[in-house]
Amino acid sequence: MFHLFSYADSIADMHFMLQKEVVNRLAAGPGTKAYGRLTVMAQYYCKVVPVLEVPPESFKPAPKVDSAVVRLVPHDTLPHPATNLKWLDRVCREASTNAAKQCVTASRAWLIQKRWKASVSNRICALKT
Repeated sequence: MFHLFSYADSIADMHFMLQKEVVNRLAAGPGTKAYGRLTVMAQYYCKVVPVLEVPPESFKPAPKVDSAVVRLVPHDTLPHPATNLKWLDRVCREASTNAAKQCVTASRAWLIQKRWKASVSNRICALKT
């Protein structure tokens, strides 16, 4: 998905069948347990729309996990455009792998340097490990 996000301006929409847990992570809101790097990056580029759940019995042989279909619709205009996408990816990557205190420290320095809006700060600091 991260590779496809770099082509978001050329894509009308994308549909994926994934494990239900991954779809939940894509669609998670700030402050939830499922919120993380995947959530931030996917929602940065796209509107995430869970479409339907697919039970294991729909497959032969039945997997041990639930599946779901998700639709990703690239934003026409990014709601909070970053001036440096590599920096955004780095902050999200580090924030999702570090403890909460380190998340706050990393995002504070980044926000001071880039002067991002408060809403972006709330999203980054809501990342959970």
